[in-house]
Formats: sequence, C-alpha cells, structure tokens
Amino acid sequence: MFIFVVEILLQDLGCLVVGEHSGGGSCGVMMTTDATGICYRYSTCRTRLINQRGENIDGGIEPHVTIDNIDNMYDVEYLGRIIDQYYR
Repeated sequence: MFIFVVEILLQDLGCLVVGEHSGGGSCGVMMTTDATGICYRYSTCRTRLINQRGENIDGGIEPHVTIDNIDNMYDVEYLGRIIDQYYR
C-alpha cells in the first residue's frame, strides 16, 4: 500500500512513473476488537484517496509510460531513453 501512495504523490508532483497500472487501494484500513480481545483489520469505505484533480484513484493509477514486457523493466538503456524523453 505504501508504494501505491508514493506513486500517487510522485505523479501529482510531476515525477515520471513507469511500469504497469498499479493495483490501487486507498489504504483505508480499520482496526477493531471483539469482546474476547481478538483484533480485526479490514478495508473500509470511510477513507478515499484522491489525486490533486480530485479523482478517485482507488482503482489504481496509470503510469506515464506503460511497460508490458518484463524484460524492459530491467533494461537500463531502455529506461534511460524513457527518462531522457520525459525530462527534456
């Protein structure tokens, strides 16, 4: 979940996000206990994460550049070209 939040913040700040569509999740987690003291963690609809434009991003975010081929995720030259093009 933390990585998803960082992706959103970075994208909103104009930083390049490369990869696949993120898994989403608003980090809306509630904790409660029952009468015997057993703790429960569950997702909640009380918290919703939005981007700077006010759009609900619970379903994930699209990267600036989508990389479908896993081999390209580790190709430093390929990634370097993407980064150079984005920041020119």
